[in-house]
Amino acid sequence: MTSQTHLKNKARAVKNIGQITKAMEMVSAAKMRKAQESALSARPYAKHMLSLFSSLLLHMKKEGELGLSLGKVREGVVCLVVVTSNKGLCGSYNSGVMRAALAWKERKEQEGKRVEVVTVGKKARDVFRKREAHIAQEFLNFSEVATIEDVSPVANWILQAKEKGLYEEMTCWSTTFISALERKATEVQILPFSQEAIERVVEGIIPKTGKYSTWVQEEREEKETSSVLLEPTPEELLEKLSDMLVRSEMLHLILESNAAEHSSRMVAMKNASDNAKDLMETLTLQLNKARQANITQEVAEIAAGKEALGV
Repeated sequence: MTSQTHLKNKARAVKNIGQITKAMEMVSAAKMRKAQESALSARPYAKHMLSLFSSLLLHMKKEGELGLSLGKVREGVVCLVVVTSNKGLCGSYNSGVMRAALAWKERKEQEGKRVEVVTVGKKARDVFRKREAHIAQEFLNFSEVATIEDVSPVANWILQAKEKGLYEEMTCWSTTFISALERKATEVQILPFSQEAIERVVEGIIPKTGKYSTWVQEEREEKETSSVLLEPTPEELLEKLSDMLVRSEMLHLILESNAAEHSSRMVAMKNASDNAKDLMETLTLQLNKARQANITQEVAEIAAGKEALGV
């Protein structure tokens, strides 16, 4: 039977771990509320920015103008942007988005494409380094809740890559915050621009229920029936809006990932605290049984000694 000293030490260690995970749960809950507020407050701006760009693309399509080309690009080279956390202890948050991103990378390589990776967060960097992937750029040390200053270097690098024509396609894999208990890995095509890709992003931003749930259909009907006069030229508008769109899109994706990370860590720490509590109950029961067995053995030895002495 396990000694009482061993059980006491183990119970003390489990109790300390439980206190730590409980504190981390509370900290993550506070960070999640802040990150959730930032992510939700950014959604209206991202929605209208994407809507404006989508309307422009639809108008240009009706007028027979293209304007969607990236210009001269390196054929056969694509860019994968992956958004993860800098820290662990957040459940399946990182593994979910990394699994999806690696599957996307493998699929593109099977198509004969060369994939270069841009990592946002240490976890993505570490995984792709171990796999000896070509990491074009890495971005680390973001704030707990990302700001526009944090996101600007990422957006600037993407815009520079666009101007230089480094890639024929740029896709971002990140995690979308749905609720405190739900999140999902999301694929967003950053470049080249397409109306279908933009509308998919917009539909992901709009809630499934509530007063804004019918926005997508209403927007489509309005676009189909309204006539638009563009000034200056569509090409000039497209150039200006494309830069703003990339910045808005990256800020939105990273804010969503922040909220999903903190919610995932909160749930993971809550599960760890509950498991520590259950383990403490089991250890306490084992300790009581060991103590009772020790007392019973001592009583038996005293009784045996009394019999031997004939008292």
